[in-house]
Parts: sequence; structure tokens; C-alpha cells
Amino acid sequence: MEITNNYNLAVQISYFVNLGLNGKPVPKIEELYPGLFTPNKPVEDNRWMLWKEQMIDFANRHNKRRQSQKVGG
Repeated sequence: MEITNNYNLAVQISYFVNLGLNGKPVPKIEELYPGLFTPNKPVEDNRWMLWKEQMIDFANRHNKRRQSQKVGG
């Protein structure tokens, strides 16, 4: 079993080296084993939107406080 694995690995290495020497692109692992990997979808990170809304709320509260101090003071 280990001999078979080593042989297959050597065949793959020689194949990829040959591709590289001939200027051809080496296939991606997803191309070699299409059913094994799920495509990566970009994960949306909406934390910045929450932070932005919190900063807008903070600025609005701060500005209202300043307005009331100018009028009353």
C-alpha cells in the first residue's frame, strides 16, 4: 500500500514538473478532485455596518447635546 502511494506521488510530481517546464499551468486541486471541495463563497462581514450606524448615532447624540448647550448657555 505504501509503495503504491509513493509511486503515485512520484508520477504526480513528475507530471507537474513536466507541466511547469513546458510553461503550462498546473491544475488546481479543485480541478483534479471536483467533487471533494466546495467552492468558497466570500463571507459577508456586516460588523462594519453596525459600527457605522453606532458612530452615526453617537455623532447625532453629541451634536444634539452641543446644540442644547449653545441655546441654553
